[in-house]
Amino acid sequence: MADKRATLYIASPLGFSEAGRNFMNNKIIPLLKRLDFNVLDPWKLTPQKLIKPVLNMPYGQKKREEWQKLNNIIGSNNTCAIEKA
Repeated sequence: MADKRATLYIASPLGFSEAGRNFMNNKIIPLLKRLDFNVLDPWKLTPQKLIKPVLNMPYGQKKREEWQKLNNIIGSNNTCAIEKA
């Protein structure tokens, strides 16, 4: 049976800070779920196992190249989520 709940893609600047992520994850998303929405959080669409190695690389050309590849993955994940919503 298909999920009949409305799907929300909740883009916001809140993910750029620890306090914002905390507010989003502990207040906004639980509220939306209690209101019976299916929530797509763009900050959780790309697995940390892909992001952390790039974040931890030393500054330089290789890191820039890896970010370019990762940005394509992140963009694709977000495009798919937006299309679902």
